[in-house]
Amino acid sequence: MSRAISIVISSILLSATLSFVFATMSKAKDKARKKMTDDKFTVALPQMVATIGAIGDVVFSIVVIGFTFFSKEVPHLIFYLVFGLGIWVGSYLILKTLVFRVIVSGERILVHDILKKPYEFTFSDIVSVRRKVSRNQIKSEKMIVKTNTGKKLVLDSAEESYDRFLNRIKSGVSAEYLKGFDI
Repeated sequence: MSRAISIVISSILLSATLSFVFATMSKAKDKARKKMTDDKFTVALPQMVATIGAIGDVVFSIVVIGFTFFSKEVPHLIFYLVFGLGIWVGSYLILKTLVFRVIVSGERILVHDILKKPYEFTFSDIVSVRRKVSRNQIKSEKMIVKTNTGKKLVLDSAEESYDRFLNRIKSGVSAEYLKGFDI
């Protein structure tokens, strides 16, 4: 009976702690949004993506450690490959959230990507923008921006300040370079 009570208390404390963390993150995000303007803003992944990655890493790690040390037989190699891939994906989500940024300041666009050196270009350097709108329930979309130097930037509508960047593309890039836009 005491085990059941401890599980209930733990779940209540866990949900209260997670609610507090998400409320704090939301408040910090609102402060940052208030400082942004249509000329100076940052496109980035929401912090929720890093949270999902961290939770995935913890869960997959607990499962791997649990089955490795507490089962009678050592799990098969496929088990380690599948759960290792899960840990890798969680870590990638965390790193991508922490590193990926597209900073727009006036005409200047600075891109920090997880696997590339930071690079910079301007709206006048853009030679092609392709917009793909999915026909799913949330109508997600992405933009593929190509520059005259061969750089390629892919932005997703789930990212913060995506709409601001979309509006800047519509107003700052010649219509002949835009594909998939209803202007």
